[in-house]
Amino acid sequence: MKIISITVVAIILVAVFVLRFASASNKEDNIEPIAEATQNKANNIGLNRLNNSEKILLCVWELEAEINNGGFEQYYFNSRGNNALFAPTALREIGAGHTAKIVDQANQKFGSAGPSGNREKRQTQLETIDAKDKKAFDDYDKSFLAYRDDISELLKQFTAKRKHDFNTAP
Repeated sequence: MKIISITVVAIILVAVFVLRFASASNKEDNIEPIAEATQNKANNIGLNRLNNSEKILLCVWELEAEINNGGFEQYYFNSRGNNALFAPTALREIGAGHTAKIVDQANQKFGSAGPSGNREKRQTQLETIDAKDKKAFDDYDKSFLAYRDDISELLKQFTAKRKHDFNTAP
């Protein structure tokens, strides 16, 4: 009876340890709290007052959210597209070179100056893009969503290497 009780206690202790370890690992792997805190900080003090690492995280985070939700047309239409010209640089900084090329190609549909950093101007630009170029956005969506670059993993690695840059207090 004692051997069974000791075995049961040992199994329970191992299970508790495994669950706690898994929970801790998930918290470390989840960049959502850092991204949301950085977004709140940007809303409070302005994007231009963020450090470079925070700008990179926010730019990539918002790009991915928009593409996942509605594609490149939605990204450019919404205010998150204000950083479209910086997005390829931000993607390269985290190691997502393939995805950066896709965004570069999509940005080129706006002409040599690229998409405006001003939402209203960019929306006007979108209206002037011809149908075949808008069709290309569908192809860019598919390429982006194929996730040849694991953006989530690359963002986790990026923020882990630069923990000191993510002081989220405004």
